[in-house]
Amino acid sequence: SALGLLPVFLVLEVFNAPRGMSGDGPLYVRPSIAWVGIFERLAPLAALAFASILINLRGHSGTLQPPPGGSVYTALLTDLEILSRYLYNIAVPIQLSAAYMVLPIRALSDPRVAGYGALLASLVALTLWLAPRRIYALLGWLWFLGALGPNLNLIALPHIMQDRYIYLSTPGLLLVGVEAVSGLLARLRSARFDAAAQRR
Repeated sequence: SALGLLPVFLVLEVFNAPRGMSGDGPLYVRPSIAWVGIFERLAPLAALAFASILINLRGHSGTLQPPPGGSVYTALLTDLEILSRYLYNIAVPIQLSAAYMVLPIRALSDPRVAGYGALLASLVALTLWLAPRRIYALLGWLWFLGALGPNLNLIALPHIMQDRYIYLSTPGLLLVGVEAVSGLLARLRSARFDAAAQRR
């Protein structure tokens, strides 16, 4: 799970988040010319992550199994359901389990692809639309997905879904939530102000 910090560090650097979120500078996507320095700074961490992957693959060689459905493609399809269920568990933390049952999604024709895909796309679109600072909401979604990356079953372990996998990604989702709620409240205040102005 800690390997998910590497994509988070990358996203934070690309968005100038160390300065932007502390108020010392703007939050923005840095130009590609600045990415060279970012990759140089993260190279030692990437080397450690690669070494950790090799050690873990060797150490877990007896418990590794094929991705859900048998391929990386079916694992990505199955992740649509897993991501949706993680979001639900964070928002409504009831009936949690130490071992979730997830049936692999093996084809695009599976109705779960359309259902969960539409749900995820709608949530991302709605929160980005509501957020007064959309770049913060985008950063939050990338944080959520990046931190979950190592646990999205491209290299699968017996438990393909566990709540502990989302510990490092939850701050990104909280950032999305704060921005979305802030934008919603601002719109409601504006609507009440407009209604009061019309009554006058």
